[in-house]
Amino acid sequence: HPSTPKTEVRLHFDNCLSKVLSNLSVSSGTQAILSRTKANLAEAEITLRLCGLPYRYLNGSSALHTRTEIGILVVGVLLSVYGDLRLLENHPNKQAIVYGFLKEAGFSWQKGQFKAALSGLMAPHADLWSALGQLFEGAQNQKDRLGRLATICQKDGEETPAIDVLLRLRMEGFIDSVGSEGVTRTGSNDQQRGVKRIEELLVSSKIDSRTFLNLILNPGEAATDCDPFILSTLHGSKGLEWDNVILVGLNEQEFPGGKPDDVYSVRTSMNTPPTEEVIEEERRLFYVGITRTKQQLNLVVPLDEGLARWLKNRWDSTPKKSPIATRFVYEAGWTACAVTSDAIYKSTVEKQKADFSKFHQWYLRDLQRLKV
Repeated sequence: HPSTPKTEVRLHFDNCLSKVLSNLSVSSGTQAILSRTKANLAEAEITLRLCGLPYRYLNGSSALHTRTEIGILVVGVLLSVYGDLRLLENHPNKQAIVYGFLKEAGFSWQKGQFKAALSGLMAPHADLWSALGQLFEGAQNQKDRLGRLATICQKDGEETPAIDVLLRLRMEGFIDSVGSEGVTRTGSNDQQRGVKRIEELLVSSKIDSRTFLNLILNPGEAATDCDPFILSTLHGSKGLEWDNVILVGLNEQEFPGGKPDDVYSVRTSMNTPPTEEVIEEERRLFYVGITRTKQQLNLVVPLDEGLARWLKNRWDSTPKKSPIATRFVYEAGWTACAVTSDAIYKSTVEKQKADFSKFHQWYLRDLQRLKV
């Protein structure tokens, strides 16, 4: 960006946000984590808790416990380990978590049942099996669904990897139902992305079930020796700047993905190519993200052999085949910028200029104009 020509850019493969955070937490200045979707911010929030780092949302409030996919995951782990909801008793976010569970568990609610179920489970020392069992009396489909939920009860211990519990929930059909009750397709898609992001986090972190529950229900005290990370969507970050910025969620499936209202799920989005108009709008949004930083820009991307080959060969164009990492990282001109800026710093411009491509020469003129 013209106002910050000496920004350092780092590319991190494997979607491992915790590794980036461990390095960035010792940096000085303000810090932000930006994403196109709220689902990636939920994963970032859990990762920050796991790392013991301070954070706050740009709007000042945490949205983690209000995400319905968090409700089904938390209640699923509670039932798998303890067989009941004892750890939610007197918890300030109990209602939001129970609401999320009831919304995403795949029950076919009849008129008035959802409200009655929520009210029943919010009663002191409420028993989930009795409350829902009585409510579903005479409704075989609902009773069968409740019976499937009962099969996971106390199958695991506190030391069981949380990812194993999530996979058990998936096997019993309680993950595929996430987002099916969404009012809008945009919301449904975001909830499914949320599950996918958290699943990736549980695979990489290998935390056990008790640790996962603590991260959501009783997070420990965060460090006080660094500025809090600001969490924001790319749209919300417009007009703002931080010293250090991390961009997450940089995969082609989600960014540009497709128009949210054109898709119903992450799986569907892969088969719904975005229009050129949408791609250009998303490209501008990516530009917003990479120009929010003044000192250091960190881009967290999935493993993508194509991108590694692109960087090795110093290409800076949009790939013809659908990539894994977002096309915007491919076409951003990282290698052109690096090659030309190195030539400037090493005073070898005149010697190398004849070998530069037109794109490299364009970068060279721009960097010389900025006097880097």
